[in-house]
Amino acid sequence: MESESQLITGYPVLKKTALRLGIITPESSDQEVNAAVQGLESKIKTEKIGSTNIIKIIAKTKRAQEAVELANAVAKVYIEENLLSKTLQARSARQFIE
Repeated sequence: MESESQLITGYPVLKKTALRLGIITPESSDQEVNAAVQGLESKIKTEKIGSTNIIKIIAKTKRAQEAVELANAVAKVYIEENLLSKTLQARSARQFIE
């Protein structure tokens, strides 16, 4: 579960979250992207809930609604990335078998 927490707070997920929230655009410079990702890193924390496989995403911002939107956006991007990764792994395995 620690690796999943690292993925949630990792660069690819936070970059796509920043894009989704309009913090950056596809035309943003590398410096702008890195600053946005670092800003999000400071606002996002994860916790494993008890002995379950559930990870809580905690966002801390000055406004409650902004924190909710940020945590939900991170969760959605993580889920999409996770599904994409599993789909690619399944395709690769299928091609290997064939």
